[in-house]
Amino acid sequence: MIDSSPVAAPTADAPATAADRPVSAPVASSAPRTTDGAAFARPADRAPARKDVTAFVAAAHAAAGRVSARVDVVDQESPAEKAGPVKDWDLAGLPADCAPGRAPELLTDTQAHARIRYGHKHGWSQRRVATFAGRSPSTIHKHYSALAAE
Repeated sequence: MIDSSPVAAPTADAPATAADRPVSAPVASSAPRTTDGAAFARPADRAPARKDVTAFVAAAHAAAGRVSARVDVVDQESPAEKAGPVKDWDLAGLPADCAPGRAPELLTDTQAHARIRYGHKHGWSQRRVATFAGRSPSTIHKHYSALAAE
């Protein structure tokens, strides 16, 4: 059987409860509200607050504890030298068959294999050699396995 009785609608006179309000609704504060700016009292040595300033700006200006820092710049005759090469292919002393100075995207297969052998010989990680030779880490793992078998 279907209940056909009317549903009681909330009246306009009923006070809203916390469950009736949306989550983002402001919550009423029990603190007394002041309109004279007493909440943003300034020290006597500061200028009086402007009337056209918002409460947020007034609170920011009322903050007494400000932090500032001064950095002295020492005169340098020349900029600091680079610590070293940025990329492995710019290392000094790379053999000619490793194509020093050439980006991995521009390597031939022979040059990439030479770089793989060089990295294996010097104990580099497979990920570092993969970047150095422009090949995937799984390809480097296959080459390392073959080199270890030799």
